[in-house]
Parts: sequence; C-alpha cells; structure tokens
Amino acid sequence: MHHDQVWNLLRRHGLDSHEAEDLLQEVFLTLHRDLLEEGFVADIRGRLRSLSKGLVLNHLRARRRSPLSIGLPSSRSEKPRSQADVERALHFQQLAQRILSQLSPEHQEVIAKVVMRGLSHTDAAAELGIPEGTLKSRLLAAKRALLVLAEPLLPPSQRGPV
Repeated sequence: MHHDQVWNLLRRHGLDSHEAEDLLQEVFLTLHRDLLEEGFVADIRGRLRSLSKGLVLNHLRARRRSPLSIGLPSSRSEKPRSQADVERALHFQQLAQRILSQLSPEHQEVIAKVVMRGLSHTDAAAELGIPEGTLKSRLLAAKRALLVLAEPLLPPSQRGPV
C-alpha cells in the first residue's frame, strides 16, 4: 500500500532503480524494527516519509564521500608487485618439511590427512582407524606443536602475542 509512496520519493532524489530498490527495502526494514521496538505509530505515511528522507540523505552523503572507483591504475598507484619468489617459496617448503618431521608420527598422520589432503574429520578418522574425537584432539595438539616449532623461525612481526 505504501510502496509507491516510498518508491516515488526515492526516485525523486535521483537514485537509479537499483539504488532505489535497496533503499526501499531498507526503509521498510527500519520501519519494521521501529514498530517492534516502539509499537505502532499513528501516522505511518509520515514515518515512512521521514525514514525515506533520512536514508536517502545518508546514502547521498556516503556516495559523495567515497566516489566510485573502478580500480584503474594511476600515476600514484603502488609499484607492480614482483614475480613470485621461487627460491623463498622453496626455502619455506623445506622449513615446513623440517618442522613436520619433528612431530610425533601420530601428529604427522593427522596433519597429512586433514591439512594436506583436506579430508573431513570423519573421513580422516576412518582412514586412520581412530575415533573422530581422538582425531580432533590429535589435530589440535599437532597444530599447537607446529606453532611452538615454527615460532622461533618467524620474524618478530609474524609471531603471536608474547
């Protein structure tokens, strides 16, 4: 019943149909929340008009503050990122293998199934022949052990809280 009133008010403010549709939904959602919190109002048309104007003004202000950007590079853009550093990646892979080899065989199995192969807890537990609860506790213990082993190798900026 009040749809056309709100729609026309939104369109008069120069919104395209997509913006108007989004704000139309927002107006009625806000009205619904207000009715639940404050109860039914005597002048529903006035309340809708007030909500519509407020939401339109907020939308237009936000649009002016953050102009549309299509992500084209400019003269002040950051320099292009370099190509992948294969030597560094291989170094980290070697470190990961070294750290994993320091884990217990049970923890290595769990990490291999869940983290490296991406199996669900249920599937990994079935393949290992252990209860799912045991798998979950071993996985948590393995992650904690990995963190302890990896932390000294990480730069200070990437370490956890002290």
